[in-house]
Amino acid sequence: MKVLIVALITLSRPVLAYCSVQLFFQRNWFFAWLLFLFCVVTDVVDGALARYWKVITEFGAKIDILCDILIFWIFIPRIYLYSQKYSPWSQQWLTPQTLAVLILLLAIILATIIIGTVIG
Repeated sequence: MKVLIVALITLSRPVLAYCSVQLFFQRNWFFAWLLFLFCVVTDVVDGALARYWKVITEFGAKIDILCDILIFWIFIPRIYLYSQKYSPWSQQWLTPQTLAVLILLLAIILATIIIGTVIG
């Protein structure tokens, strides 16, 4: 049962991140930030609970990291789309070419983390 609770907390984070971004698009700032902060807090809570209850598994640790990475892939592109819709500054300076370079760099960093996690 304890493993299930930790797993549900871990797997809820990408869903919370997606809902948070959707609320940003609706300009529901309070609940968007609240969900985002809850997403961040649950990242700490799931690991702390797993250690406290002694239900740490290698698979769970890998899923935790993959959920963290998934959150980046949900949050960053969606916030870019939001900024292109509502922010004159980002419309001028954050061009699609700049975004492509940033996404490529992020992909390289995240791939390195994933490979290190799987191999290590």
